Amino acid sequence: GKTQRLLPSAQVLRADDPALPSRRPGFVRLVCISDTHSRHDGLTPLLPDGDVLLHAGDFTMIGDSREVEAFGRWLGALPYRQVVLIAGNHEVTFDQDFVA
Repeated sequence: GKTQRLLPSAQVLRADDPALPSRRPGFVRLVCISDTHSRHDGLTPLLPDGDVLLHAGDFTMIGDSREVEAFGRWLGALPYRQVVLIAGNHEVTFDQDFVA
């Protein structure tokens, strides 16, 4: 059968880090970020190429619609094939109990 190859533990690397390994065929690169708090614009040049972007929450300060829309525009312009977005505790307007 096919032998599964595992990579070493996760590493924290920026796009301009010379230690960032080259993309390799047959591998999926997952790029993970969090806690951007509406300061996402400056991140674009620091994000490595990848297949999937995971934002693990707190992409706004308070979940205000202008913050969410601006983040959505930025996110939509990124080159990732898939995006996984998790609302954090700062996205209070995503909580039905909070806005009710």
